[in-house]
Amino acid sequence: MRPMETRRVIPRALNAPLQGYDLQAMITLLKNETIWKKEERNAITLVKGPEVRVVFILAHAHSSIPKHQVFGPLTIHVVKGRLRIHGDSQHIDIQKGQILTLQPEVRHSIDALDESAFMMSLTTGPSHPAVDFGY
Repeated sequence: MRPMETRRVIPRALNAPLQGYDLQAMITLLKNETIWKKEERNAITLVKGPEVRVVFILAHAHSSIPKHQVFGPLTIHVVKGRLRIHGDSQHIDIQKGQILTLQPEVRHSIDALDESAFMMSLTTGPSHPAVDFGY
């Protein structure tokens, strides 16, 4: 598990009934945090519920999220850059403006081919990095 550090203060509530985000401003915010300078990626949770999580992730070029599997379905929407998602028997490259879907329990890893920003929507369970890392 990633050690906790003081996180940003953003005028938002994870349980607000209606919320909008400026994704370019989010990229700037994440780049200005200390964790971006120390780690392969930085992220912020936009929606956090008992069954679903939406996480905005900014990843350095050539960084990776190791192979794991998700509890339920997952989508990845690339906002900036290019990603390579490896499944057990294939890989798919996606770039800005593209979305990838994964079915439950599909083992996969994610490589940022460029500096990349992406939105990950997932059904949460006890074995996903978004839960383990505290995003």
